[in-house]
Amino acid sequence: MTKTTLLRNGFCQYSLPNLNVGSRQDIESLLKQVEPELGLDTYIPSGQNARGIVRYTVKDANTHLISPENRQGGQYYVYGLSQQLNPDAGGKQRWFKAITHCTDGTLICNHPVIAALTEFLIQHSIPAPSYHVEHQFIGYYPTPHADCLVTPNTLHFDGLSHQTITSILTLARENVSGGEFVIADGVAVNTPIDNVSTQDLRLFAELPVGSGVIMDECQRGTSRPLCHSAMATRMENVQQNTVSKRIILVSEVTPIWH
Repeated sequence: MTKTTLLRNGFCQYSLPNLNVGSRQDIESLLKQVEPELGLDTYIPSGQNARGIVRYTVKDANTHLISPENRQGGQYYVYGLSQQLNPDAGGKQRWFKAITHCTDGTLICNHPVIAALTEFLIQHSIPAPSYHVEHQFIGYYPTPHADCLVTPNTLHFDGLSHQTITSILTLARENVSGGEFVIADGVAVNTPIDNVSTQDLRLFAELPVGSGVIMDECQRGTSRPLCHSAMATRMENVQQNTVSKRIILVSEVTPIWH
């Protein structure tokens, strides 16, 4: 059964069992089961290496639905089902969901960093659309034990003061457990397992505005390798004590076990 819980900050907690089906029709059928609950717009491309894409809109703190077309009001989430992986002994293709957190089976839109940031916005009565979240499936890469799916979250702030944003990032750093929240040279990075090294921070600081970098941090040779990545984007130019868009980019990768 699909379990969906809308949290107070408007983001979702959503889980499904692993998929082990062999046809595009099976995947379409599964996604249609979810559509009535979240208003999903499903798109299943054709082809041998097809990925299923699921889109739905984000609800802001006031639970007002934001349409995908209203780019000033919000962004929509894009989730992807992985391309078909290694066939099992029976010849069927094994499909897994690419929409869950690696550890607890919930969507990354409920990542503790995002939760802490949005909680701050709610507590301080900062209205939407002063902020919105963009979550997008961008690809996967293989490891000896798992295919890791890179799924970045971008939290956009629109026109908030630099002091307010600093307070938000400080709050997140104080409230996030299990990973260090790093702020340096206008870059905010969360790594869920390992701290970001000084060398990494220097690399981030040299990035042009709006660009990002992905580092493979998978720990190999274990029964459950810890796959994650660090991706950062620089703050855009600060003018008149305000910052606009692309302040923080938090990323995870979801392992798909073979």
